Amino acid sequence: MTASLAPTRAARWRRIAARCTDCLPDLAAFCIALMFAGLAALLTALLGGCGGGVGSEGTGSFASGTISGFGSIIVNGVHFDERAAQVQDDDGQALAISTLALGMVVQVNGGVITRAADGSSHAVASSVRTDRALVGPADAVDVGMGRLKVLGQTVVVSANTVFDPRLAGGLEGVGLGQVLEVYGFYDSVGKAYAATRIALGVAGAGYRISGAVSTTDGSNRRFTLGSQTYSVGALASGMPAVGDQLRLHLQPTLDSNGGWVVIAQRASDDAPPDRDDAELDGLVSAVMSATRFVVAGVTVDASAAGASGSVQLGAKVEVSGTLRSGVLMATRVETSDGLASSFELNGQLSSLDLAARRFVLRGTTVSYGGAEVLFSNGSAAKLSGYTGSLRVEGVLSADRTLLLASRISFNN
Repeated sequence: MTASLAPTRAARWRRIAARCTDCLPDLAAFCIALMFAGLAALLTALLGGCGGGVGSEGTGSFASGTISGFGSIIVNGVHFDERAAQVQDDDGQALAISTLALGMVVQVNGGVITRAADGSSHAVASSVRTDRALVGPADAVDVGMGRLKVLGQTVVVSANTVFDPRLAGGLEGVGLGQVLEVYGFYDSVGKAYAATRIALGVAGAGYRISGAVSTTDGSNRRFTLGSQTYSVGALASGMPAVGDQLRLHLQPTLDSNGGWVVIAQRASDDAPPDRDDAELDGLVSAVMSATRFVVAGVTVDASAAGASGSVQLGAKVEVSGTLRSGVLMATRVETSDGLASSFELNGQLSSLDLAARRFVLRGTTVSYGGAEVLFSNGSAAKLSGYTGSLRVEGVLSADRTLLLASRISFNN
């Protein structure tokens, strides 16, 4: 019995071995496919982390603040490459990249922020939107006090307010009734707009204002924003609530009660999406506690942040952190010292005036006539015929239409 079983077992093992041999090509192919699938998944994950994409986990960046330089546009210290970005104004109208200018308030969505060897921060912008605070005629100009009124709202000019060079002399070049575009932030303490840029407006473009509602009068369908009263009349969008951030389109004349008539209104912004890197620059518009306040319409939780200076209502601050569910979880909060800020320009000269010792770079006129100008990798004589890239650092002139260079570097 035992002897008769031995050939049967041997035969079975021979059949199993033959089947395994036949399956080897298929098994090898399966293993190779599995290996490549794993590699593809790994590469997708790595590329998603490197390429500036924005996914559901919040990867990417968001910045709201003023343009303080060019090369790539510089917002809150981050160099955003805007060359492939969609650029729009606050009405959703497409803009040419060349219209972006120093002092404009913008919102930028972009990819992951990376740090270069020199410590600078960089990201690729996917969209850039300009945010105007006021569009309308100048009602009054007080050069001595550094103030003017636009649509009845007080606008304060500081050492860091950039003026469109077409306004010769800066504030002195503003004429009554002249339509202006004002970029800046509303100061709820001073009851005025702190201007970061003042430019000529387009005639016939309509009057606009952006800001937060301070009081409401439901029975008369009126509310206040800044120092002015606005009537919604029979507007379908109805009455706003105190604290709402709005963008208003206005009739060009006041009503019989001395108020502005709103012809269109909408919420200023949706809550910004989740982002791993977020940067805010603006005035504190509300304070809920020592570690919770509002900047640029965004609630900031600074409980885990290292703060420089005290955060008070109306204070100018820069905040860095992570956006989650509309709240910026801050890792850094810095308050402004109120001194003149430095601007930075990178690029090639578009014109040079040797007699006046001025040149134009990225649409900004730069004066290099000061005795204190420092040159790197060359001298002023090298500017003539120079076709390479320059880096210019400086502050605004007294009339705020020029950049007074403090350092000029030739990027050989």
